[in-house]
Amino acid sequence: MKMTKQKKKRLWILIAAGVLLVGAAVAAVVLLVPGQAQPKRTLVDISAYDAGSSPMYTVQGGLTENLAPLPRYGLTGVPEGYTQIRNSAQTANRFSVTYQDAFLSQEENRVQLSQQTAGEGVTVSFLDQVQTVDFGNIQVLYSAGTGFSSAAWIYGDTLFQLTADPIPLSLEETLAFVNLVDYSAAAEPEVRSLEFVEGGVILLGSGTTHLPWMVGGNPQLPGQIEYYSFPQAPEGYIETQPIGSVISPLDNFPADSPVVAGITDGPEEERMEAYQNEEGEVLTLTNRMVGTGNDYIFSAVNDVYLGSSNPDGASVEGGESRIQTVTVNGMEGRLYSGADASQLVLLGDYLFLEFTYQGSISPEEFLALAALVER
Repeated sequence: MKMTKQKKKRLWILIAAGVLLVGAAVAAVVLLVPGQAQPKRTLVDISAYDAGSSPMYTVQGGLTENLAPLPRYGLTGVPEGYTQIRNSAQTANRFSVTYQDAFLSQEENRVQLSQQTAGEGVTVSFLDQVQTVDFGNIQVLYSAGTGFSSAAWIYGDTLFQLTADPIPLSLEETLAFVNLVDYSAAAEPEVRSLEFVEGGVILLGSGTTHLPWMVGGNPQLPGQIEYYSFPQAPEGYIETQPIGSVISPLDNFPADSPVVAGITDGPEEERMEAYQNEEGEVLTLTNRMVGTGNDYIFSAVNDVYLGSSNPDGASVEGGESRIQTVTVNGMEGRLYSGADASQLVLLGDYLFLEFTYQGSISPEEFLALAALVER
């Protein structure tokens, strides 16, 4: 019932903000970029060797291993007229290999800043002609077309990419975003408890729809993972899927990707168990931990998020409001109860539990089933 992580990354979180107004003194901005000497890692034009018609660049002199966790560069602020509507610090964890921060203007211009390992052979595509600009000691590649602009640059071991749509950023506006990055130090994610990160709104065609909640945090993992489980099949149910492995946070890496530096074995795999009653209704429990991607929840509840907009663009009300804040066995949770499906997410100490119910069940009955789980 979950969306793939690639699809999740394509979603834009949108919340109304102020009017775009970027400072014009670009020369003064440049002075804020530190003068630290950088390794000889560059973006090289390989358009002549690519079959496509769009400009394409590749990282030359890059790392041969992905950094996990990727040291994260923070931001010193938000450009005037924009609101930050996605903060990568909320979901950064020990398995993070990319970071995305997003901003929105009152004109609903969407700007996303991403960070990833400057890996050897990583490619960056542009939609239009590329302009190269020396910004302090950073070389910025900039491209702008109709309804879209993009930029890319390398600092240290990190490849940055900046995209904007549907209003392309000027070069000066782009450099203002480049200068937001605090290049003085990159830090690994801090240890912190699990928490619910509230979603926002995305534009989908001519309408609007909701983004699901996310689970953020970076809890300390013990040497031995202790899972939650039903001590026995709930009354009236039979086990249909034995307790077993589902997915490891490291499974998101393609087989041909570079070795993940700093991780040799990874955490224990997540586990799932399923039960069914005489009516054919299915109850599942999955033990999960935050992984390399963003952990969206309620992403498959159609009347809450996906498809929750009218053809005229008016948002359908009432779906998201049916998500309740609950507590089960001392664990904070979010509960959605629908006519034919229900979902419950509980935050443990280093695992979060995801219950799903395919069928009709009252909130009280669903919570009572969840309360039977033990460790």
